[in-house]
Amino acid sequence: MTLTDSSRGKIISEVNQAIESFLLSVRDTNTLAEQVEVALLESREYVTVHSPLKPINQTIFPLFSASSEHRALGQGLDVAINMLRTAVAESKQKGHTCRRPWCVVITDGQASDVWEDTAARLKAWSEDRSIIPVIINVGDKEDGLDEYSCIPTCHASGEQLKEILDWVKQSIALVACANPGDTVRLLSPPQFDVQTI
Repeated sequence: MTLTDSSRGKIISEVNQAIESFLLSVRDTNTLAEQVEVALLESREYVTVHSPLKPINQTIFPLFSASSEHRALGQGLDVAINMLRTAVAESKQKGHTCRRPWCVVITDGQASDVWEDTAARLKAWSEDRSIIPVIINVGDKEDGLDEYSCIPTCHASGEQLKEILDWVKQSIALVACANPGDTVRLLSPPQFDVQTI
């Protein structure tokens, strides 16, 4: 999550409500509560790990803020990618089956730090299906965010974020209910046909 001063007030309030509703809904769904682990990070000038990767039943839901001119998106993604890849490697070492990790990013625009190498790595892992990145932009349409993933960026207002997070939950549920090795066809993410939100 990385939102700047431009998202203060109504947008950050809607984003916090949508995230809390999403996390509570996942936690209250038995199939998901048993399988989903969550880490919550926020990037502004630097990265803050509000909650390290752990079962959703043990996760405390923070309030995110919009209080900076900067989006350390590249740095935030590096931290998130390292967390996810470490967790997958540790699961494999222990002989556990691990589902492909998702990386859901909520931003209000392009990174303000150096992000090109991170974007290239994340897109490569997206294409080879090592990580499923979902980039959600809650601001003016920002085509540059497509550099991060083979899944098109979802552009939405704060009010529309809930619909996209509902899609994320439905998609994770489809994966959670499948047997290891099954091919799961996800529905297309909702797209809102607007240039500026």
